[in-house]
Amino acid sequence: MKRDAVLAVLLSLVVILIYLAFRFKFIFAFGAVLALFHDVLITLGLYSILYGVIPGLNLEIDLAVVAAFLTLVGYSINDTVIVFDRVRENLKIHKTMPLFDVLNMSINRTMSRTILTGGTTLLAVLVIFIFAGEVLRAFAFTMAFAL
Repeated sequence: MKRDAVLAVLLSLVVILIYLAFRFKFIFAFGAVLALFHDVLITLGLYSILYGVIPGLNLEIDLAVVAAFLTLVGYSINDTVIVFDRVRENLKIHKTMPLFDVLNMSINRTMSRTILTGGTTLLAVLVIFIFAGEVLRAFAFTMAFAL
């Protein structure tokens, strides 16, 4: 199962890279997939560090955690695509503006949406973590850390 889980996450990252490279510039796609890989690696590192430390929190990697990692990849790439769409739109409108300023403006214009979406998702995940029981606790913990 561990091998299949790693394979599923890596294949999802490759497919996302291909999709983003087709839809946007390859350098943007590469940066987005590298950030996604970083998110997964940091969360996996947290599992490694906290294994057996917190009583009552099952941090073993099971099918629910694999689903959480794949959900984490999908959730993270959604915000990235929204920012990339805004960057592409602003690059067409502000052709003479430096790329740094276009990126900064695009992120600032999508920030409120990202904060509201992340906050709402975090509230839902915390409710799942507290009330859903042992089966979904690891899923909720993974998602809460990743947000």
